[in-house]
Amino acid sequence: MKDRTWSFIFCFGIFFPLMCQAVIMPQHNSLAFRSSSILNTLSSKDVQSVYQDRDGYIWISTRNGLFQYDGYSITTYKSNLYCPDLLSSNNIFCVAEDSCHRLWIGTYSGLNVLDKRTGEVRKIENAELSGTGISQVLVTSDQRILFGTEIGLYEYKEIDNSFLAYDTSNTGGGFPRATIKSLFEDDRGDIWIGTWNSGLYRYEKKTGKYWKYPKMNSGNSAHVVFQDSYKNIWVGTWGSGLHLLHNAYDPERTTWTTFTHNEKQPYTISDNLIYAISEDVNTHSLWVGTRSGLSILPLQNGPIVFSGFENCYSGESENTITSSEVASLLRDRQGIMWVGMIGGGVNMVNTRRAKFSLDRLTETKRMLKSNSVRSLLLDDDGKLWMGISTYGFGVKDRQTGKFIHYNQMPDFMSYEGISTVMSIMQSPTTGHIWIGVYNGGAYELDKQAPVGKRVKAHNSGNAPWMCNSCIYDIYEDSKQNLWFATRGGVSMRAADGSPVRIDSLKVGGVAIQDMVAMQLTEGGNGEMWMASNTHGVVRIQGSGHSLNGYTLSAYSVVNGKLNSNYADCIYKDIEGRIWVGTGGSGLSLYDAVEDRFLPVHKLWNLPGDAVTSIQSDKKGDLWLGTNAGLLKLTVPKDLQNVTYPLLSKEITP
Repeated sequence: MKDRTWSFIFCFGIFFPLMCQAVIMPQHNSLAFRSSSILNTLSSKDVQSVYQDRDGYIWISTRNGLFQYDGYSITTYKSNLYCPDLLSSNNIFCVAEDSCHRLWIGTYSGLNVLDKRTGEVRKIENAELSGTGISQVLVTSDQRILFGTEIGLYEYKEIDNSFLAYDTSNTGGGFPRATIKSLFEDDRGDIWIGTWNSGLYRYEKKTGKYWKYPKMNSGNSAHVVFQDSYKNIWVGTWGSGLHLLHNAYDPERTTWTTFTHNEKQPYTISDNLIYAISEDVNTHSLWVGTRSGLSILPLQNGPIVFSGFENCYSGESENTITSSEVASLLRDRQGIMWVGMIGGGVNMVNTRRAKFSLDRLTETKRMLKSNSVRSLLLDDDGKLWMGISTYGFGVKDRQTGKFIHYNQMPDFMSYEGISTVMSIMQSPTTGHIWIGVYNGGAYELDKQAPVGKRVKAHNSGNAPWMCNSCIYDIYEDSKQNLWFATRGGVSMRAADGSPVRIDSLKVGGVAIQDMVAMQLTEGGNGEMWMASNTHGVVRIQGSGHSLNGYTLSAYSVVNGKLNSNYADCIYKDIEGRIWVGTGGSGLSLYDAVEDRFLPVHKLWNLPGDAVTSIQSDKKGDLWLGTNAGLLKLTVPKDLQNVTYPLLSKEITP
């Protein structure tokens, strides 16, 4: 049976605020870099690194303090008038968290560690590291804690609370003392070590051997090392551009391609001095932070075909980066790209492809002063019927984009004052379109009838099968009976046109006509289910014109068969399961064995506590309109391992 619309079009009477900063565009000038109002209050704009810890917090290392950002506020860690000896230096280079919830803080002058559980900050007292610049901290996948310093590579040994320095004496002659600028762990667990002027090294985890790489530039610089998702190794240098390694795991055969800046060629890298490298996995592009801007290079599986860098510079537009000296790049666990800049603070950009397209109904709003959609139908001609706020309804041709209000339709010109349309459906048997109006009855439109004779207006005064003119839902069952959910209960127009006044029956001592019926659905055995926002759920079993042939069952807080009396919607999925959405108690699922609704919202820890609409797609996934946003619910037949991505952030307002 055809029920409402199968095309996924969502309407939002009230739009909720979103955290999206941008959607992906093919070119950099379409990327909208943003900074939150909270991040704009950073007391230092000289950002040297941006890091996300295990709990999702963002840590911003600057030349004048360390800042923790939780999305709502900033916590500052720095030595000041009130706490003059908190850190060994306020010039923070980097941070990294270990498995013991300790945040290691590398500074211009020594190493500090913050215990996140207690908030205590401790300066590391070590003869070699005290007063030494700590440029890199790396916590490896096997929980080694490595430090790149201006005097060499160190590792913290938990067993005796000591620091081991690596040099030729304990690396088989493979690694000397050098100024370390980069530490990176690749997908093999190998550690790449970039130095200021001593070249590039790699520690091979499998063999424990250190490999030295050929000199790749005049300064022998390996300022930053990165591996992309296609396993390419990139080396950014201090003044000699960007290197892409070939045969990266065979130093004797390693060669490289170098990308350098050329002022006469616009698609070269923005500068030869490279600060940072990251990858945007949403667009499969390499992001390179340089002294002069942000350079973006498309990536691909296989040999790199150079198509040119797209360069972002500050001052190009209000949506561009706030400073051109890009010192740090971070891709967080949500795929959002963070850009830390010297003199520019922090910018963010969300490059995920929008999974939804938003039609703002500009023409509709211009005509009616509103684009709030209350009800939807995609008819068999592909036309979109919409109930618009309190202005009745209109039809949009999705091919031409033209919108026609009902008072512009010849067949509706004699029907003025149609207000809030709560339900629009098309009969799968007759093709007639039914429009249910709040306090206005129902309109039946036969598109095949002659113009001027297509519309019939039905209300409780002229239609014996309509119990109340305040219509919330219209439903056609498998026997071609039309059911009407109203403010005065439920009634039915049988397939032969006869009235069946279910509203006169009682259940649990309460007459159906005293219940507000919000929505209807048909169960797997032909029974009807009614959602009431005053009395929970009612099941209607039976058939025929005689009321004696019907049995009613109630499900509510009163008898303990439903955890709420405020049932706003009810739905049968493709598995035949009956779901009810309530206000305040969320989602419940009917258990036929126990003859009660199970409160699965709490069981599955779903967000929010109100479900106002339910639909399913062709795969059987449920789509829920909730007070926490749009929810996609995947429920296996055994009801185990339920997944529910919240998709509100995929919708860009």
